[in-house]
Amino acid sequence: MSKQVYSFFFLTLLVVVACEAYAQPDATGFYVLLDRKKECTNPFKSLSISTPMCLSKNPIITEVDFESVSTIHTDSLRATKYISLKISKEAYGKVRLMAKKLPRTNLVLVVDGTIIGIISNLDTMGNPIPIYSDLYSSEVDWVFQKLKKVRPGEKL
Repeated sequence: MSKQVYSFFFLTLLVVVACEAYAQPDATGFYVLLDRKKECTNPFKSLSISTPMCLSKNPIITEVDFESVSTIHTDSLRATKYISLKISKEAYGKVRLMAKKLPRTNLVLVVDGTIIGIISNLDTMGNPIPIYSDLYSSEVDWVFQKLKKVRPGEKL
């Protein structure tokens, strides 16, 4: 093979590796927020925070653990809208255990590679988990569209 062909293959490989290194993962689930002082190998972007956050490589609670998502509800008095995400009993048990053993741990909900929210006090986290936004924001609508493949739960 000629030098040009080798150069083309090397350049293609370099571009693929560079794109994978900076690509936003498509994973959905709850991740542990890591200390940003260390080198971050798994940065995620947020809808509202401009700097990426450093999260655990794998989610603690995966999309498989999502049992249902409610329809979108509005609260006119608080000028908010929200959905409720119900997770499995086993996943909720993991959260309860983390609240006891690692009380200062923050969990981050990532949907389709985007940070949606941070749970900073695991002890107060219930099940189902409410996901709020301003009444006129489209954030909850976006999250609902991404999660509606989860079995809808009207009773939440």
